[in-house]
Amino acid sequence: MSGGMGMEMDMGNTSPECYATDDAFLETLAYCISTHCQNVAIWHLEKYWIMNVAGTQLDQPAPKATYQQTLAKITSRPTNTLVIGEELNQTMIISTGDYEASYNAHGLFEETERNHETYGIILLVTWHVLLSIFVLAGCYWHILARFQRQWGYENWIYTAIAIWGFERAMRLARLARDGVKAAQVTIIDEDYIYVNIEGVSGSGHAYLYFPTLTWRVWENHPFSVASAVLPRSAQVKTVKHEVDLEKRCISSDSSESDNPEKRNQSPARIGLTFLLRTKTGVTGQLREHATLPVLVESAYGPHEDLSEYSLLVCIAGGVGITACVPYLRAHPGATKLHWGVRSQGIVDAMAPSLGGVEQEIYVGKRMSIREVLYKELGDGGSTAVVLVSGPSGMADEVRCVISELGRQKKGVKVKLVEEAFSW
Repeated sequence: MSGGMGMEMDMGNTSPECYATDDAFLETLAYCISTHCQNVAIWHLEKYWIMNVAGTQLDQPAPKATYQQTLAKITSRPTNTLVIGEELNQTMIISTGDYEASYNAHGLFEETERNHETYGIILLVTWHVLLSIFVLAGCYWHILARFQRQWGYENWIYTAIAIWGFERAMRLARLARDGVKAAQVTIIDEDYIYVNIEGVSGSGHAYLYFPTLTWRVWENHPFSVASAVLPRSAQVKTVKHEVDLEKRCISSDSSESDNPEKRNQSPARIGLTFLLRTKTGVTGQLREHATLPVLVESAYGPHEDLSEYSLLVCIAGGVGITACVPYLRAHPGATKLHWGVRSQGIVDAMAPSLGGVEQEIYVGKRMSIREVLYKELGDGGSTAVVLVSGPSGMADEVRCVISELGRQKKGVKVKLVEEAFSW
């Protein structure tokens, strides 16, 4: 779905308030969306509706009715077609040509802006060290040329250099502390891999440098730590599940003592485990190596203390599970995991880390976040925290549903914690 699913209806200098309250405009737009965006999730349509109907300014008015409420007002199919430039005074149909022209224009604009943002960030991250040096040097020589050390302005430059230098030195110290390690790459399936690095400790997330993968040896990549203990030898065996792959429910009363294989496992080894979904770039190149040198800069992002909440509900998507595991294992109260994944391989790989956790796993099936949160939180009566770690769309939907719960059910007290899925 593109931001161009709505129509730019030329009405002269129409105010945002008029767009937000005019029935003819709102119903025409709602009908157009329902016709062309049938496969788009309702929460996504509602989000678009709120953010774009009256304009795109930060202080724009909200539409007087939601998308679904507006659509419900249309009791019969419109018969008249809107001619762009003419007055819109009733619910009308947008012609296919006008819709496609608007959609393509908006889509091209959004793609261009995304590319500008993406490549701008890449350039900024890659060259920020050189830019910092140039800025500090330029400021210093400007002060010397203008004031010749008469007023002490250069002391501010010395302070900035000291802070910047200290930050760089500390990062180098983190790298030197562990030195060059060997990263062991294990392919789980066509989408996911494990990266195990023995002899390194940490939590939260870490920056990994793979100097042999690219000539840009200074590049680093942040990944969430899935485990601070490496998998034991008996845990690499494939787990067989006699369950429905569409949805799996696992109870939390299983005991390790019932499994003779676990009693014969080798001792645990200290190290960091990362679960990655391979795409293009570095993650794609990692699939081609079994072992390669790595530098580890850790640890960053200590986990927030959530022990004051009696219930922890984790909503995870794909490799977002790596951010949830430490919270699930450390929380003293009741916990529940809802995890949506693309394939069974990642579920089998994470099974040892999720032992004893009450969970519902959705393999190859979209999780109904609204149903999940209403089921887990709808009764109220306890303090709860919801942790979401997954794609941005999942985080947006969780935020919308929790806001809705807060408005509709006054007895529900929920804290939302969002772990960033991407950078």
